[in-house]
Amino acid sequence: MANFFKSCCTPIFAELLAVRPLALTIAVAGAVQLGASTLGFGMPCAFHQMTGLPCPGCGLTRSVLALLHGHVKDSFLLQPFGPVLMVGLCMSLATVVMPLPLRQRFIRAVASVESRTGLTMWVLMLLMILWGVRLTGVLPLYAI
Repeated sequence: MANFFKSCCTPIFAELLAVRPLALTIAVAGAVQLGASTLGFGMPCAFHQMTGLPCPGCGLTRSVLALLHGHVKDSFLLQPFGPVLMVGLCMSLATVVMPLPLRQRFIRAVASVESRTGLTMWVLMLLMILWGVRLTGVLPLYAI
């Protein structure tokens, strides 16, 4: 059990942010997807195309777009993790443009939160639980 807790609290997101080219790639990929979707050219979901099932992140793009338009309730209904994704994309972009000392302090703070709480693992586990519940039909899949 101790090993699970230790691995659960490994700073995952902080490690992604620490690699500037990777943080830039995440931010740019998110911006491109949001921009393309706004123009009606969003990337189709490979998971959905291969399986016919919605992916765990089904509705994330539409959720973030709704949030950007100020439609908080719609954002949450489309995909409750949309606001979480938006925060992550903003954090990725912020770490790219921050001066090095501030960037290092910020990444240490993110790593500290992750190490103490396992926040990233909790978010990922809750995303998978929500996906499972949506697949059962108990909650609607607004995004499909």
